[in-house]
Amino acid sequence: MKGTSRFATRNATAAVLAATGLWLGQGATARADDLKAAYAITLAGFSVGEASLSMSSTGKNYHASLAMRLSGIAGQLTGARGAAVAAGSITGAHPTPASYAITTTNGQASRTVRMALQGGMVSAVEVKPPVDVFPDRVPVGAGDKANVMDPISALVMPAPHGDKPLDPAGCDRKLPVFDGVARFDVSLTYARTDHVTLDGYGGPALICAARYTPISGHRTSLKSTSYMAENREMEVSLAPVGGTMLLVPVRIAVRTMFGMLEIDATKIRPGGGNMAPKLEHAQSDRSKSGRTQAGLVQ
Repeated sequence: MKGTSRFATRNATAAVLAATGLWLGQGATARADDLKAAYAITLAGFSVGEASLSMSSTGKNYHASLAMRLSGIAGQLTGARGAAVAAGSITGAHPTPASYAITTTNGQASRTVRMALQGGMVSAVEVKPPVDVFPDRVPVGAGDKANVMDPISALVMPAPHGDKPLDPAGCDRKLPVFDGVARFDVSLTYARTDHVTLDGYGGPALICAARYTPISGHRTSLKSTSYMAENREMEVSLAPVGGTMLLVPVRIAVRTMFGMLEIDATKIRPGGGNMAPKLEHAQSDRSKSGRTQAGLVQ
């Protein structure tokens, strides 16, 4: 049972980090917006961890960071945690990622991915240690690194229309994502409008249905890949936050092979204080992530 539990919690961690790809949006506001949010993570109704989101944007640049760690029995079994950061410039209504970094660990081993981008093109990526080579892993081609976003840069999500922050168009988008290892699409479509209540916000929210489409970098033999590709039980709830033009993810629900994974906002603060579970190692320093080094995959 111990091995099964450890396997489940490791996969739950992967699901949490993959779910962050559903928080994707496009753009940034023309003025400075700062936001901090705290989240509770549950799996099959049991509390398994916490996460935090921090982002700021101006008319010229943006910075976003995400931190997650498992707690309780899940944390004791795996020690799993992760932290990611990204930065870039803003062109019109779209972010132009420049750097991205993420570090994940399960208490026994860790992996760091650093990536540099120019004009939507991946110019360099480094994965340490490299992912294992398997014959069923779909190769990532050069075209899979063009016109893409990293999973964190798109977390700065403005309302599509400033005077109508809850326009259903805020859901309707197809997002091409490359995380340094895998290329996939996340498609969001409007499902309904609902009411949410949490510390810092109470009011309507857009409920977006989400679909995941693997493109490359994934293993075809894994049941989890086909399961997520066929998954119809994925939703993202987006709400406007007072004082900003941002639509913020206040709830993510994803059916996994181990039960429903839910990431629920517990507190949101525009320009608020630190609410993050303190995690280290991931950096968005462009000079580090954009520098060509030995072992760098082009």
